[in-house]
Amino acid sequence: MIIANLLYYSVLVYLFLGTLFGLFFAFYGASKLDKEFRDSSFLMNLMVFPGALALWWLLLPKFFKK
Repeated sequence: MIIANLLYYSVLVYLFLGTLFGLFFAFYGASKLDKEFRDSSFLMNLMVFPGALALWWLLLPKFFKK
C-alpha cells in the first residue's frame, strides 16, 4: 500500500509540474525557442500544451539554455 501511495503522489507531482510548465511553455516559452511560433494562433498553443505537459523535463533545460 505504501508503494502504491508513493507512485500515486509521484504521478500527481509530475502532472502538476507538467501542467504549470506546459501552460507557461505553450503560451510564452515556445516562441522564445522557435521564432516561427510567434505568429501562431491560440489553437496551435493548445496543441503544443499536451506535449509540453508530458515532456516538461526535456523542454525545461532547453528553455533555460537559450
